Amino acid sequence: MRKYKNSGMSSLSLLALLLVTVFVGLCAFKVTPLYYENMMLKSTLEGIDTPVGTINTLSNTEIRTALQKTFSINGIDLDPRDVIITRNNNITTLSYDYEARTDLIYNISVIAHFETQYPTP
Repeated sequence: MRKYKNSGMSSLSLLALLLVTVFVGLCAFKVTPLYYENMMLKSTLEGIDTPVGTINTLSNTEIRTALQKTFSINGIDLDPRDVIITRNNNITTLSYDYEARTDLIYNISVIAHFETQYPTP
């Protein structure tokens, strides 16, 4: 007669797996909006230059005004005055370097650093 041994997870292992899953889900839930905002920022910088090349004819004030309008429509919580406008040989480049922070648990925060540039080099 053979005796079979149970080889399933113990209650402690199941609890540990559940805690790890909840922690990873919480991190994803908190960090995803930071990356979404960065994607919206990139799309905004590209949208200012429609059709392609019109950004080279706009003044810095006109570019920042367009950014302000688009930021407020898309709900981007950034200041257009922080966008660096560089002009070189009649080519205008917009760049933004910033850190986004969010609270994870109690006094633990997540910091994400983004560097965005249009047109991309």
